[in-house]
Amino acid sequence: MADLLTSTAPADPGDVIGRFPVADAAAVDAAVARAREAFPAWRDAGLEARTRVLRRFAELASARKDELAAL
Repeated sequence: MADLLTSTAPADPGDVIGRFPVADAAAVDAAVARAREAFPAWRDAGLEARTRVLRRFAELASARKDELAAL
């Protein structure tokens, strides 16, 4: 199991907000490399296409909000 980072509320360190996997340097480097590869296509897609993608993401996230909240 991966190491987890515990995030707490600034006003109450005893209030755990969530636990998140800790990425090592290789995982971060891989994510940055993929983002750099994807950026030109995203940038060139135009405002309307990006808007459609983001609205669809919002619809999907809203539809699964309870499941996402449980993560």
